[in-house]
Amino acid sequence: MQMVKKAIISPNLEEVAAVSEKMADAAAETSGDTDIHFRINAGLTEAITNSILHGCKTPDDRISVEYWSGEGVFQFKILDPGQGPGQGSLCSRAVHEENLYCECGRGITIIRWAADVMRCEQTPDGFLMSLTFRPFRDALGSKSL
Repeated sequence: MQMVKKAIISPNLEEVAAVSEKMADAAAETSGDTDIHFRINAGLTEAITNSILHGCKTPDDRISVEYWSGEGVFQFKILDPGQGPGQGSLCSRAVHEENLYCECGRGITIIRWAADVMRCEQTPDGFLMSLTFRPFRDALGSKSL
């Protein structure tokens, strides 16, 4: 895999849409899949928003968003300076129907729907969420190639 794009953003919610859109545009240009732009944009918007709301404590904090591509997949890495949600977190907990309408907790549900693979880990530099997207998924969420 090789890095295609990288963005470093401040913890400002007004920056989220532009970064998500540009990253999704870059992936959609190479895939030929009309659905991939929507899924990447939705997943990245939620992941970056979570990083701003939960991972950043000061206006000087920064979030790194990287887009990697290769082997027919698109991978995005979102790193914030936070400690992550910890043991038993939303990243590993089953999605519950009651989270769909709550103000808090539905972002992970959306990310899990949009991405084919979601991984979360604490690193020495902060909390890292990796999202992998594969083009040409059918409506049930399985790869259709």
